[in-house]
Amino acid sequence: MLPKLLQRLYARRSASAAFAADRLAVDGYSGRLVRSGVALGIVPSGRVGKDQLAVRIQDAGIGTSPGAMGELARRLESLTKGEVQIRYIGSVVKCSSSQVPPTVRPWQQCEARPILPGCSIGHFGTTAGSVGGFFHRDGCGSAVFILSNNHILANESRARLGDVIIQPAPADGGTILMSRVGTLAAEVPLNGIHGPVNFVDAAICEVDHDVKCTPVVGIGGTPWITGIRGAPLDVDDPVRKVGRSTEITEGTVSAIEVDDVWVDYDIGRLSFNGQIEIEGNGLSPFAIGGDSGSIVIDKDGKACGLLFAVSSLGGPHGSGLAFANPIDEVVRNLNLSLANLR
Repeated sequence: MLPKLLQRLYARRSASAAFAADRLAVDGYSGRLVRSGVALGIVPSGRVGKDQLAVRIQDAGIGTSPGAMGELARRLESLTKGEVQIRYIGSVVKCSSSQVPPTVRPWQQCEARPILPGCSIGHFGTTAGSVGGFFHRDGCGSAVFILSNNHILANESRARLGDVIIQPAPADGGTILMSRVGTLAAEVPLNGIHGPVNFVDAAICEVDHDVKCTPVVGIGGTPWITGIRGAPLDVDDPVRKVGRSTEITEGTVSAIEVDDVWVDYDIGRLSFNGQIEIEGNGLSPFAIGGDSGSIVIDKDGKACGLLFAVSSLGGPHGSGLAFANPIDEVVRNLNLSLANLR
């Protein structure tokens, strides 16, 4: 983990943060951190042109009492000469939902024809997640594909290609007979705890030819996603998403290139590298269960991330953090380009 992080820090000319990461490795502390469930990323230090090492403590086994946390913070700050930002974020879990919807449901949990970004979707064997956006795929002509998470469309790599995808999802009352909108077309396999590290949690559904889709959310006729962002996100960049559980929310990138994010799935606890950390604006979280699969967009409406997990704590008000895969990794792995729908 640390060698790649060091390379990225030096590439950003962040010698002080690289020193901090290197001190952890030299001391032998990094191995203990990784085994304990601590993620490392990059945040600005408040000084022009300088970055800090972001330390995100996930595992309650480390100790969450003020005394235990204080001792860990003092130890890390001493090792890194203060070039570190430490936050306890609790457990990180996939962002699907088994919540039973209320009698009167919001639009994003109902049947949507045409299908639009943010509405409920899922494999017939899952609970509920969100439609991210609509894409074409290299070699597949004009066919339209819905992008969401592997754990939403491919049931954590346990589904078969061709399995039925339904909208709304099962947790929102959808059924195979009445709610079919397409079939599982491709996935990026999720690697287990003993396999290679993961970078994305992504899959696509090929939309049935008689099912309509629209890129527009709300009034005005403007597509929710205007394109694919070329440059990587940076800390403090404003972002938005529309999802099945919390509809439209706004947030801020709070850390980038976060490695060793351990996420709890039904199939086990899986590790992810290179993730984007997002905190919600205001008192509410950026995302909750059921928002998985939402595409994160920047201030210009460009897709920049694929939401897949949330933490139980962290953020300015302790309401939790959200984690997203960089969108360039997602589209590269699945050979996607944004569909121009009207």
